[in-house]
This record gives sequence, C-alpha cells and structure tokens, in this order.
Amino acid sequence: MEFGFVIESTPTQATIITNWHVIQSALVQDATITVTLADESSFAATIQHVDQASDLAILSVACERALPTAPLGSSAALRAGEWVVAIGSPLTLSNSISAGVVSNVRRRISDIGVRGFQRGAFYPPHRFIQSTHFA
Repeated sequence: MEFGFVIESTPTQATIITNWHVIQSALVQDATITVTLADESSFAATIQHVDQASDLAILSVACERALPTAPLGSSAALRAGEWVVAIGSPLTLSNSISAGVVSNVRRRISDIGVRGFQRGAFYPPHRFIQSTHFA
C-alpha cells in the first residue's frame, strides 16, 4: 500500500500527487498504475510529471465524478508555531499520521550538523527526525 492525495478534481478528471518512489517500479516495468481510493473505487492513472530529486510524482485519472480533494498549503506562508501533519504509509504501514509544530522556517540543513548533503540521495530518517515518546 502506498499513499497519495487528490489535489484537484472535476467531474471528469482528477490530479493526484504521490511520491516518485511509489511509481518508480511501474516506470521501469512499463506497468499500469492503478489508483484505489478509500472507498475502494479504482482508476487507471497516467503519469503527468515526475521529479526524482524531490521524490514527487503527479498523476491524472479519468473519473465520472468529482473526487474529494486535499488542498495543498503554501510553504511560503508557513510560520514557526503552526501545526503540521504528515500523512502516509511509511514502511508498509497503512494510514499513518504524525503531527508536530513548525520550529523554524529558515533553518539550513547545515544548521543541524549534516555535512555533505546531496539532494535526492537517501538519508536515514534518524539523521533528521528527533522524537520523544510520551507515555
């Protein structure tokens, strides 16, 4: 199970954003991508754009009704102190959600001690994410 969001929809077409790594194998194998919604309706998807460096992919599907959307926020409008959520299916876990508070919007990756950072390269999450378990 992977994850994505419908970000625009009309009664005939919907645009979906997901991760590039989600569709990567379909690109290599020239396979059909099927999008299945929470209500179990399925749609054949067409790849509109991929950006490997940011791990994003844009898909489109033909539909017979407007699909529910999750509008995207603006990172330019994001301010320290605002609540944010991350929703997805990491490591084959389904329907996961994490919430947090934005601590800084102008921090550079070098500010947290990461050296030699290469855009698009894999870095283990523990290098960036600090978490505490609250009992």
